[in-house]
Amino acid sequence: MKLTRIATMMFALAGVAGAHAAQPASQPAAQTGAQPANASMSRVVPVQPAGPGSLTGLTATPAVADVGKSIKFKLVGSGPCKLTLWFGDSAGIEKQGTLPFEIDYAYSTTSMNSTDAFKTYSAKAEPQGACKAKGVMPVSVTINNPNPQGAAPASSNTGNPNSVTLDGNGANGLVVKPK
Repeated sequence: MKLTRIATMMFALAGVAGAHAAQPASQPAAQTGAQPANASMSRVVPVQPAGPGSLTGLTATPAVADVGKSIKFKLVGSGPCKLTLWFGDSAGIEKQGTLPFEIDYAYSTTSMNSTDAFKTYSAKAEPQGACKAKGVMPVSVTINNPNPQGAAPASSNTGNPNSVTLDGNGANGLVVKPK
């Protein structure tokens, strides 16, 4: 009896598969008015976004770093969101997805003056489309430049008769004088 039932089910499934396969490829089921043979058996439900996302916070860790070291920006909130994160040095990145998410970024000396020992940037998130921001403030990030031009010579040069000292900034740039 069990064998008969299994054989009957297999025959029924083969008939359904055959009916589906017999339909011409140029006429999909939606165009002919017929539904695919397995439509009633499908259990996959597409995930629909719950609505526009809401950005509620922006943080930067660490808030002080050396040039070239990665800083992790965390965008806090919920729901689907598209936004641009502006780093404050004229660079930005667009991100789209479900909040929260993180973005790593390393600042360079490109936007610094050659004599800057450090520079503070203000990073901000700019929502796009249906994404909304609620009370999100820019974050300050200070970037240290460990090798600015105009720094005092290294102590190993003090015994060298050809070493120079910096006398300050003049109208035409840095003024140096022999020791």
